[in-house]
Amino acid sequence: MNEKLSVLERINNQNGKIGYLIAWMMGVPASILLIIFLIRGH
Repeated sequence: MNEKLSVLERINNQNGKIGYLIAWMMGVPASILLIIFLIRGH
């Protein structure tokens, strides 16, 4: 059970990173993404 939870947590963390990557690829400046990242506290 614990292994499944850790895998799900990793997937969730990767989804957040992928979301930032997609936003950057769509033309959102990296500085704005960095500010959002810092505001969210991750």
